[in-house]
Amino acid sequence: MAFGIVRAAVKTTVQKATFVTPSAALLNKNDVLTRIALDEIRNYKPAKVEVSDPALTKKFTPPAAPAAKVPEVTKEELEAYAKE
Repeated sequence: MAFGIVRAAVKTTVQKATFVTPSAALLNKNDVLTRIALDEIRNYKPAKVEVSDPALTKKFTPPAAPAAKVPEVTKEELEAYAKE
């Protein structure tokens, strides 16, 4: 009985995982150079490139489909097959 009383008196501790969130100072990156660079990236519009030489591009034509050989089945052959 004495063992049960001692065991109840012992406190167990459970460690919890804690996550450190970065401070606002680390997340605040609105300095002048970053803002200018981001504005330049957002406002960038690539120039359209026109192909002047028609030999560089060709119109796509899909290849011709191969002719499939379909065996011709007569009516008599179909009836013979159905009887089997």
